Amino acid sequence: MDSRQLNAFIAVFEERNITAAAQRLHLSQPALSGTIKSLESLLGAQLFERQARGVAVTDEARILYPQARRLVAQTESMARQFRQDARLAELRIGVEGEIAGAHVRAFVARARQAVPNLLLHLLEGCVGDARLATEDERCEDELFVPLWDDPYAIALPVEAAETAAPQWIVCPDHPSHQRLLPYYGAAAGAPAAQAGSLRLALE
Repeated sequence: MDSRQLNAFIAVFEERNITAAAQRLHLSQPALSGTIKSLESLLGAQLFERQARGVAVTDEARILYPQARRLVAQTESMARQFRQDARLAELRIGVEGEIAGAHVRAFVARARQAVPNLLLHLLEGCVGDARLATEDERCEDELFVPLWDDPYAIALPVEAAETAAPQWIVCPDHPSHQRLLPYYGAAAGAPAAQAGSLRLALE
């Protein structure tokens, strides 16, 4: 079994049509059909059933498809690695202001471990191929993948803890406000002020 056979199988499986798959692979229909037949002979299983319009996939084809995709991806990855050789893979990462330096260092270390020939460009703000940001800064069309979880902590002066509950300045729309509600105590329903952003609340 070789990558040529696997690519032919994947194309027919995805297109459900010999003609469309042949065009996609820049092959003639007889050549593609012959490649599929040789793969079926090698596996001892029928992969496709011809129909009036296109082909139907068999249960054996459904089992083979994810494995074929994985093998082709591994082969292409290996080829890229040797073709690029000394060339660096580049990735631009936007870093939001609230991300701690320790987290940036940890991310760089993990990225370099995953892709040794990676050259990272760390940029300020909402730019780049991907970005490091807290979940509440995610845009609606972004896929958010958590890399770490930070616990919320609260620190109070001794005198404040021993006397009446302090007057909080809250940011109602911020997730941290919702998480800290149990700690506001008697002042939860009567904050000193409501801020429009976390920065204003902190200041």
